[in-house]
Amino acid sequence: MIRKREALAWAAGFFDGEGSVHVAYSKRRSDDTFYYYPQVGISQSGDIGDEPLRKFYQAVGIPAKIYGPYRPAKNQKLVRWVYEASGLEKVQKIADLLWPFLGTVKRNKFSQVLAKCKTSKPRRVVISHT
Repeated sequence: MIRKREALAWAAGFFDGEGSVHVAYSKRRSDDTFYYYPQVGISQSGDIGDEPLRKFYQAVGIPAKIYGPYRPAKNQKLVRWVYEASGLEKVQKIADLLWPFLGTVKRNKFSQVLAKCKTSKPRRVVISHT
């Protein structure tokens, strides 16, 4: 139990410094509505590779994706990896696990994002074909 607590404390510190939680959206092709969902993301660059992202993944134990390596952008020199967990259930579980160890800024951000996604309804958009 102590090892799991230590792993979650490490994961929360890592997320506080490197992670983000935000509202993402996707369009349904069937009816042209957009739906909103929460997403957790962490990006890492350089020689260390995806090791910290895998360590985070193991600590929280929530199904997620690790993408990369991506080639450097034009004004960057290092390859990059990205951890992504999407959806209300996954993001809520990550928030619950990390909450005791998170700083105020990330706690507030989790609260804002989760509240928006719990209350948002799909929105129809008009697509102009001009």
